[in-house]
Amino acid sequence: MDGITGIYSPGDSDLVQKVFLATGSLQHRGKTSAGIAIGTGKGIKLFKDTGSLADVIDPEMVRVFQELDPFAAIGNVGYTKSHLPDKRNSEPIVIQPRGSSPFQLALTMGGRVLAVDELKERLEKKYIFQTENRTELVGALLHDCIEKEGISFEAGRILIDTLHGRGTFALTALVYDGRQSYLLAINDDRAFEPFCFGRIDGAFIISSESISHRRLGGFIEREYRGAEMTICGEGGVEMKRLREETPLPDVFQGIYFGNVASIFQGKEIFQLRRELGLSLAQLYRGTEADVVVPNPDSGRGVSYGIAEGLGLPLAHGLVKQS
Repeated sequence: MDGITGIYSPGDSDLVQKVFLATGSLQHRGKTSAGIAIGTGKGIKLFKDTGSLADVIDPEMVRVFQELDPFAAIGNVGYTKSHLPDKRNSEPIVIQPRGSSPFQLALTMGGRVLAVDELKERLEKKYIFQTENRTELVGALLHDCIEKEGISFEAGRILIDTLHGRGTFALTALVYDGRQSYLLAINDDRAFEPFCFGRIDGAFIISSESISHRRLGGFIEREYRGAEMTICGEGGVEMKRLREETPLPDVFQGIYFGNVASIFQGKEIFQLRRELGLSLAQLYRGTEADVVVPNPDSGRGVSYGIAEGLGLPLAHGLVKQS
């Protein structure tokens, strides 16, 4: 349910402000924790904590991060993926190898990965796990793949194949190789988690929902297919699909989780909900109702469809005060 973002835009004087706005537009996906990480020519810097994004990142922090001349940035809003919210389990997370490594990696992830005890036992020989968050485990696996294959599509392929059948994920990651910072994005082979990308004024923007692109004055190019990886670096933006599986997108994004202005499976979520309401109206043709009242806000689109299909007025009888 987390909202995750990633932006690659070297030399952009508004990069950190952009990732702040893009991530903030996903605040409906959770308010337990938030954070932003930036990749520069000298490494990765991160700030995170519990609370909403506006509680965690203030204008002064945006200014300080921007003065570090970032190449790329990633952001997270959502939940700490632990029983009690705490800063340690907040995201993004920086991966800690036990020994020296030419790569520094920070990531954030939406999704849920299961049946990983054997994988964690293997990775604990090379990595120090500081959290209860499965995102850290996936990050350690990605770091291990990069150490073996470099920053490459083959590293992503190994990650996807290893996690096949273990759950769902969509992630953005910053990788620093001692000279420059890269932005990576990968999703699971069934494309269960919402994930999309687009270019706005030269910036390559990745997000859980297209509302982030609208917030920045643009639109997405498309949603990610399953097992698709993006590598953003000095050579430009490269994308490749690494495994072919039948997509199985999370329909609840359209029914409940997603912002009404976001695109899901090629259609605006409000229209998806309206069409669902029109279909439901067929079940209530004999109703004696006088009015249709939406509740909660996520039910508004469905209510519009029901009212339209039944020819009834729609009244806002329940109003959220905060």
